[in-house]
Amino acid sequence: NLGRDGHGHVHRVAGERRFQATCEALWKDAEGGEVCEEDVEGRASEEDGQNESIAPVKLESPTGEFLTYMLQEQPELFDSAVEEQLEKLVKDKEDQKEKDDDDKGTSTDLVLYRRMGEVKAAERKAAVLDIMYACIVQNFVRIGVTLLPKLDGLVDAAPVDLNALTQGVHTPEALEMVKDHLRSVLGGQQAFSNVMVKMSKLQAAQVYIASTMFGYFLRRVDKRFQLEKAMGTLPESREEAVARLERLFNQTLDVEEGVDSETSETTETQTTLRQYVESFDQQTLAETAQMVTQEAATITERQVGSVFGNLMELQMEMMKVVGEDAQSAEELMGRVQKAVEAGSVQSLSMTYGSLRRVVLEAVAFGSFLRDTESYVDSEYGLTPAGRFLGPGGPSSPPPPPAPTS
Repeated sequence: NLGRDGHGHVHRVAGERRFQATCEALWKDAEGGEVCEEDVEGRASEEDGQNESIAPVKLESPTGEFLTYMLQEQPELFDSAVEEQLEKLVKDKEDQKEKDDDDKGTSTDLVLYRRMGEVKAAERKAAVLDIMYACIVQNFVRIGVTLLPKLDGLVDAAPVDLNALTQGVHTPEALEMVKDHLRSVLGGQQAFSNVMVKMSKLQAAQVYIASTMFGYFLRRVDKRFQLEKAMGTLPESREEAVARLERLFNQTLDVEEGVDSETSETTETQTTLRQYVESFDQQTLAETAQMVTQEAATITERQVGSVFGNLMELQMEMMKVVGEDAQSAEELMGRVQKAVEAGSVQSLSMTYGSLRRVVLEAVAFGSFLRDTESYVDSEYGLTPAGRFLGPGGPSSPPPPPAPTS
């Protein structure tokens, strides 16, 4: 069994690291150095930490640890490992359902079985979340991009191939909307400058959430767009309607003048993804902008918390400093900017180039999240969610940050 062998291998690897650290410590002692338990623990934990830095979120369930190992050591077997873990979870869930249906014992037994069932359900949920996150990380590994670590103070993001974060993730039609989103978040030409910007961690987290939601929304509508495009059922844009009427008019004139209509020139237009989205009514747009499952919302919160810190704590810190009596958005943003300049709230300093990388990663994260959610939901069945109440959204990113003076 791949999963069972894999878990065992993970623990063996950890044991081998500790054994190696112990041997090195004993060798140090033989050469006259001092040996202490901290040396052994420090080396072992340092090596473990290096191998677990593949993403900001640490996967702690046995399934998550196993998939982390597979992703690092045997990436060619990662997909099959995910499939097997999902099959195991499906079987566990079905077995638990059968037990629940068959339980006819005393009230005490029923309470005990119910509690055991809740524990197992919690374990399955943790495993599913780790599977989904590992799959997202695997997508970033595939395009050669390392996820951002926890950010603090002066941010010096490692350079990445921006083509991988754009062309390696999105269709040509979707890329046009990504460019528009980038400009709306960073503000015009500043998106391509290296001017330093200082912003609160809360603002940075809101930008990341809004961009993740945008990427998630974009993937949903693009999949739908590509399907309707392939089936020839795309709604007609105004330009296409005008062109069609012109063709009909020209064909009528050709018939009257005795000209073969097949030889007359025709001009065809094609609906863009933006036009397709703009054709949605308010209800369709609102439904498409929502996250489909609770698991997707949880993963988004974990990712943001791991990169920027606890969102609730950042919000409480900001409210304590700027208050809740601002009469307008302009007044609120002015208070926030003063708090950032005074160092009254946790802040980040980075170039617009680094901020551009943050936004593009978040958009890609949202797109990969939707792909993973769709796959896992079809195999396992996730928990339907209502409206995701995180700040920002696909069409309303936070205002652009102000450059550092």
